[in-house]
Amino acid sequence: MGYGICRVQKVKAAAVGSMQYHNDRLPGEHSNPNIDHSKRGDNAEFIKHGSYRAEVNDRIERFRKSDRKVRKDAVVLVEGVMTASPEFFEGKSRDEVMAFFRDGFDFVKSEVGEGNMVHFTVHMDESTPHAHFGFTPIKDGTLSWKNYFDGRDALRGWQDRFFEKVSKPWGLERGEKDTGRTHKDAAQMRRDAEREIKKLDKRKECLRQEVEEMEAATPSLSEGVRTLWKARSDGSREEELGSAIEGLRWRISDLSSQIADCNGRAEGIERGLPALRARYRELAERFNDARSRVEQALGRLREVPNTLSELAQDIARKLGKPLFDPNSLDYQMREATRVSSELDRDRPHVPQQRGREAR
Repeated sequence: MGYGICRVQKVKAAAVGSMQYHNDRLPGEHSNPNIDHSKRGDNAEFIKHGSYRAEVNDRIERFRKSDRKVRKDAVVLVEGVMTASPEFFEGKSRDEVMAFFRDGFDFVKSEVGEGNMVHFTVHMDESTPHAHFGFTPIKDGTLSWKNYFDGRDALRGWQDRFFEKVSKPWGLERGEKDTGRTHKDAAQMRRDAEREIKKLDKRKECLRQEVEEMEAATPSLSEGVRTLWKARSDGSREEELGSAIEGLRWRISDLSSQIADCNGRAEGIERGLPALRARYRELAERFNDARSRVEQALGRLREVPNTLSELAQDIARKLGKPLFDPNSLDYQMREATRVSSELDRDRPHVPQQRGREAR
């Protein structure tokens, strides 16, 4: 029947915008090739919202009690993904899919409080229906990831409650507990899938060659059988030929069973390849999504040096301290003077000639 899936991750202030860029399909070039723009109208938003940044700041302002400034590296948003195994959605109508995600939405609200919820977006325009949700991790007036996910036991408890309230009523199974495995990133999963597909393709080719060799050997064996039976009909060496015939019969039977086994294995590999390719496409989708987020983050990082420079200059002016600025005129003059002095010092001294020798 498949498995229910609900995962969460930390999001700091600098990455909040990139979350909305993907989730709300904002105008621009999306790197995910699996987005079917013709199905965008089937997507759904369970919470009316504006800018993620504005929504997050509003909740921090209203619900956080501390007067201290929020740290720049603080987790201000918990972003989650909710879905199920692809086979679960096969044959289900849009209304049935929305009912499943509505149960998931109710679960998240019950866990973190409706006031903390920023968005809950259902995507129907990709290969597998899924929902993105986000909330501010505020509890008892404090902003902290640990309010909800303080260690592995807390994350395990979240998964247990999701299974009981959402997955189990829909006939989905609970994933393995305490396996010791960690989630691979999209790039690693994509590489693993490609490696597995190549391995299966190579194995299939070897089996195909074995089958062709066996089929090529069959006519020569049949000819040998006919020659032996002809010799037997002449009445010569009957006992010797009888044992040889039995040996050939056994070899033919063995080769036939090997051919049948190879054909069965080749068919099994053929049946497994579509599922692997589907898994590959899904991993490619997640990889491209992650790459888009990284590109967005790099774009924002380019703005940081200018902001820090302006802040440093402002602080220096207030403290009355000189601030090193390699682009300032004073610094350039001092540097030019220093270089000129070094050149004069290093230039060899040539004494001036006097009297007749000077003429």
